[in-house]
Amino acid sequence: TELDGNYGEENSVKILLWTFSCVYDPNELSEDYAKAFLTKIVYVTEPLRGMPWWRDGGLLSAQPSFAPTLLQQMENIEQLGQLATLNQHLSETKEIMANNIENILE
Repeated sequence: TELDGNYGEENSVKILLWTFSCVYDPNELSEDYAKAFLTKIVYVTEPLRGMPWWRDGGLLSAQPSFAPTLLQQMENIEQLGQLATLNQHLSETKEIMANNIENILE
């Protein structure tokens, strides 16, 4: 909440609630990466949320100024998702190789 003298009576309380969400494919990206992405977006947007076009602007009013930043963050998380996929494949390959070695030694 915040005190706001511009929108009504003096000392009135205006409640402003920010929500963040994302849609992701769990086959491509883990939930942990989605949460990390959202956490990063919360911190990146914090100084911008005081700007008039963020607080009172219409639909997509912050798009021109924030789109490049959002795109950069999305590209970073895609790279992390690709790395996670490679690590998963590597772990699976190691497990198969360990089983094969164990079978050969028996």
